[in-house]
Amino acid sequence: DKLESQPLHAISSAFDAYCYCAWVTVEYQSMAEKVSTALRRNLGEELACLVTAMPNLANILGDDFNFSQSNNNDTAVDAQKRLRYLFCQFV
Repeated sequence: DKLESQPLHAISSAFDAYCYCAWVTVEYQSMAEKVSTALRRNLGEELACLVTAMPNLANILGDDFNFSQSNNNDTAVDAQKRLRYLFCQFV
C-alpha cells in the first residue's frame, strides 16, 4: 500500500508547488481564475479532497472556498481511488 501511495505523493507535491507558483505570479492570475472556475464547476465538493493533497490549491480557489472534507467514512483504498480519479480530472 505504501508503494502505491508514493506516486500519489510525488504527484501531489509537484502540483502543490505548481499551484503555489500560479498563485504568487501575477501574470498567471488569469489562468488561475480559469482553473478555479473549471475545477469548481467540474468537481464541486470533491475539491476538498484535492486541497487536502495540495494545500496551495486553496490559494487558487480563493477565500470563498469552503474547505469541508467530504466523505470522511471512506476506507483508505476508496480514498486512494477517489484521489487518483480527482488527480486525473485536475490534469
